[in-house]
Amino acid sequence: MDRLRPYGLRDENSSPVTLAHDVGYHQLVSHWLRTHCVTEPYIIATNRQLSNPFSPGKYSLELCAVAYDLEWRFDHQALPADLIIRGMAEEDPNAPHGLRLTINDYPFANDSLLIWDALKQWVSAYVTHYYPNSSVVESNKELQKWWEEIRTVGHGDKKDEPWWPTLRTQQGLIDIITTIIWVASGHHVVVNFGQYAYAGYFPSKPTIARTKMPSEDPSDQEWKLFVENPEASLL
Repeated sequence: MDRLRPYGLRDENSSPVTLAHDVGYHQLVSHWLRTHCVTEPYIIATNRQLSNPFSPGKYSLELCAVAYDLEWRFDHQALPADLIIRGMAEEDPNAPHGLRLTINDYPFANDSLLIWDALKQWVSAYVTHYYPNSSVVESNKELQKWWEEIRTVGHGDKKDEPWWPTLRTQQGLIDIITTIIWVASGHHVVVNFGQYAYAGYFPSKPTIARTKMPSEDPSDQEWKLFVENPEASLL
């Protein structure tokens, strides 16, 4: 799939096979992997390391494991970084949000950047209130164990990657928390709930496309139909 293509953009004349591939990548990588799957270590480490003052399938996983190994990086999950890496924006200090979009009419970026800024503003106020300076962040044993478990246990196969942010400053904590909240909220809203308007009609986004393989024998009528009209053959 073209990594520069905005989420959900497909030619209306795309074949059923292309649509099935598209929805498979979207569900397994953009949706499940980048939100549900990679968020789990944050939750586990939070429960294990931070004090709580209150009492209150088969090939799919293999596909996601490959995509995770090849593509997933924590520092690329922040919205601005995600847009830049996918070629949808460039850094520009004079532009709104510090980014110049390569496609102006791109609701995912336009709307999401407003949410990202609101999240970061809220997290910044919270962090600076409870951690008034960087030394408090660096010396907090619970915080350090929490971040260490996320990196070295939850994402142990990537624990030695150089792109992991360090948790030594207020800004480092702000960036980490904002990214985690964004993935579990704004990003998930887009890749999950935004599907229904189009994908609610199943033929638009078939989650599986399966038929027996043609024999490639010129005398095989099914093969002839497939060559002449693959969409009709699949349907």
